[in-house]
Amino acid sequence: LWDGNKWLTPANPLLQGTMRSSLLENKEITEDLIAANSMIRFKHFKFINALNHPSEQTSLPIHIIQNSTYPKTW
Repeated sequence: LWDGNKWLTPANPLLQGTMRSSLLENKEITEDLIAANSMIRFKHFKFINALNHPSEQTSLPIHIIQNSTYPKTW
């Protein structure tokens, strides 16, 4: 999730993932507690794929998921 300054990933993800772990280790993303009601602070999001670096992924506008059903805290 992009907040305008940095990429954040949920502190409690469903899967840790090898790419996510690598991105955290290289300080390309930061873990954070992300509550459903805080989604408004984000501008974009990307899916993390184990085979492709996020720089190869398209950034999507956050409004796509703002009105979706998601857990209260990730």
